[in-house]
Formats: sequence, C-alpha cells, structure tokens
Amino acid sequence: MLSKPVIPGAIKLVSDRDSCYRSMMPMVWGIGMGWIMVAASLLCASLSFPHNEYLAISFIAPAFIFALFLAHNTYYLIRQSNCDFIIEISSHDAALSKIDHWLNKKTSRSVLLADIIYAEYYPYLDSASIIFHTSNSEFEMPLWPMGKHAQDAIDFLTGTGVKVVDVQSDEVIPD
Repeated sequence: MLSKPVIPGAIKLVSDRDSCYRSMMPMVWGIGMGWIMVAASLLCASLSFPHNEYLAISFIAPAFIFALFLAHNTYYLIRQSNCDFIIEISSHDAALSKIDHWLNKKTSRSVLLADIIYAEYYPYLDSASIIFHTSNSEFEMPLWPMGKHAQDAIDFLTGTGVKVVDVQSDEVIPD
C-alpha cells in the first residue's frame, strides 16, 4: 500500500499482505501436491513391505529426501507470509525494512543514492526486485511484496537520477 510522503521528495511503500498471499498460491498448491506425493509413496512402501523389503525401501528413501525438501520450502513459505516489508526512498537514500513477525525481528538496510552506479530492475510479477550496484557492494530490494506499487518505486528512483536498467529491455547493463 502506498503511503503519503513523510517528507517532501520521499516515498514510503508498505507491503500488501493480500497481494503477497495471492502470489504465493501457486507455491502453496505445489507444496500441497508434494506432501500428497510423499504420503502416497509412504503408503506404497507400507503396502509393499510384507512382499518385498527392497521395493519398500526404494519408496521410502526418495520420499524421505523429498519430505526434507518440502519441509524446508514449507517453513520458508510460512516465514515469508509472516513478514512485512517497508521501502522508504528519499532524495538521498533508499532503505528497506523487513519485519519478521514469526521471529519478532526487524532488519533494515539502506544505500545512499549518490553511491549507486546503476540499478537492475527485474519486473517479474512473482519475484520483482531491484538490485542496486555501488562501487563496493550490491543491495537487492524485493519489490514483489508491494504489488502494483512496485512501479512507483522505480519511477521515483528514475526521477531522482538513478540509472535503472530494465533487464527485459534491450538496454546495455553498465560495466
């Protein structure tokens, strides 16, 4: 959701959880189908065990490995769904704050606009982000939690004189 400027020449964007939840739905369905496949493999293993132990083990081993993978992705998805993101861009700096409600932790990171050599913009709907390149580091700012307001951040940065390179265009990325 777009907030009113805190100070003139600044923009503040707060993540829209409804938009985040809608963009996570394909991942939720995929993880759900994965857990169904793990359950089906374990059922096949339990039914085949009395007849052939080696066949049962060939069902159990991949199911266990896949379950570990799914558990990691499920945990990551739940953590991401319990986070709020705040982007504040002024005429001097760009700041990202991430509030993790699950771990009760807030992290912040910022970069001075004068230090930015150029910025790479990835406009994909489910993973939109911008990467700021400075002389000594890179800073990735996720824009996907902002929903339709991601373009507002790009327009504001362009207006402040930051060179923003859209990776989908034919623009040359500076060295």
